[in-house]
Amino acid sequence: MASWGDEWVVAARRAEEDSREGLLLVWHRPGPSRPLHLPALRGTTLQQVFPPAHLVPGEGLHVQTLPEGPCITPVTTTPAARAYLVREDNDRGNGAAR
Repeated sequence: MASWGDEWVVAARRAEEDSREGLLLVWHRPGPSRPLHLPALRGTTLQQVFPPAHLVPGEGLHVQTLPEGPCITPVTTTPAARAYLVREDNDRGNGAAR
């Protein structure tokens, strides 16, 4: 269970029981921080679905797709929350971790 002082709070829901696709909710608390590495999601891509990117003044959280899995880095000094659609990255073949 997350506590108020945690740097990151993350929750996820799969679209289907046997699927790696679904919704990822991420909240970042301001202050000195480290990137959030998500090795369990290796072989997936994250697409921001909320808030719509065109409605927020800044990026807030930057997502990189790395070979070892997505990495989210804060790029703001204010709290940031985002919802991402997690999708299987078909360009990487079937070698992704499950």
